[in-house]
Amino acid sequence: MQFENQFTKPWYAYSDTNSEPLNAKAASYVVGTGDNTLTIKYGTLTEGNGFTFEAKVATAASTAMSVAFASGALVVTLGTDDTVEPITADDTLNTYALIAAEINEIDGFTATVTGTGVIAAAIVEDEFTDGQEGTVCPVTGTLIEKSATEWYVNIAPNDKYGSNWRKLTVATY
Repeated sequence: MQFENQFTKPWYAYSDTNSEPLNAKAASYVVGTGDNTLTIKYGTLTEGNGFTFEAKVATAASTAMSVAFASGALVVTLGTDDTVEPITADDTLNTYALIAAEINEIDGFTATVTGTGVIAAAIVEDEFTDGQEGTVCPVTGTLIEKSATEWYVNIAPNDKYGSNWRKLTVATY
């Protein structure tokens, strides 16, 4: 890639502590931690910010797990075993993989899994966050200085849906 005097100061809103151009990303919600996660994303950019996720245990024994989306709320009803009192979630019905498969059937949602996690109990309603538009830059090779040793380069034309910004760290040898 050739850079021909494309060095520039940021033209977008920034501060001294946050001068990075942004790559677009969908709003998301993550269940679990570390190597066992269920990551759920909605649409593109900021569309899903404020949507909610909730998991609740079904109210009857021997109920299958199900997922529903309505009015901005994604609700997982956890499957239960045949125990009548108390009603108990069945781990074999509520794996991240099975839940992700159901979520992926709903338009606009994408769910991915790492590890072998299970939703074993109710999760109080919480919000999808972090959806953002990308910093627009139609010129490939534009370099933006963050500091003397950190730069950002646009590797391809970037619109608000793009993720073409890369961080460069300059080192001395």
